[in-house]
Amino acid sequence: MRHALLLGACLMFAVLVPCAWSAQVVHVNFDTAPDGSAIANGTVVDMLYWTDDGVQFSAIRCPACGADPNVYASSNCLNFGPLSPPNVVTLFGITTCSDISETNLGLVNAVFASPVDTVCIGVIPVRPTDYGVLHAYDGTNTEIATVYSSPGVTGYLCANVTGIMRVSFSGAGIAYAWFDNLSFQVENATPTRHPSWGQLKSSYR
Repeated sequence: MRHALLLGACLMFAVLVPCAWSAQVVHVNFDTAPDGSAIANGTVVDMLYWTDDGVQFSAIRCPACGADPNVYASSNCLNFGPLSPPNVVTLFGITTCSDISETNLGLVNAVFASPVDTVCIGVIPVRPTDYGVLHAYDGTNTEIATVYSSPGVTGYLCANVTGIMRVSFSGAGIAYAWFDNLSFQVENATPTRHPSWGQLKSSYR
């Protein structure tokens, strides 16, 4: 689901990203499609948000993990619950657990239709020693930022740099984590509406 939000509200990007009244943020929760319908467990989300929200997903799998190129919304094996129920985003469909590891399983890849200057993804570590990683790339596929979450800490992992055209994320190295609620700030975009405080709060529940 897309929410055009003002960063001046600073609800999700608080502390991590400076407030800016002129910025537009797109929020994808993997629970609701752009048409408002609920997303079922095991749904492929590769192109689901492309037309309305300007982001598409694909899988970057480990060499021994098979050739499935798809990314899924999933509610499987969520020991600690998603940041917004019922789904997280993962490399696997309905028959496999939804936590992922960069080395052991691969990464979720997200490509943007237009340059963005802030990307955040919610990370939920599986174990106290686990943590997430977010890689950001520009239009030449050069890595321009790498951000790690703190071990065992649930929260938002954000890359804040101009010219981001794609990101990839997973549990860092052999660590495992769940991922939910992708948000990104489109460069030089004009907000489409001014949400109320109630609408802003409900967007992150």
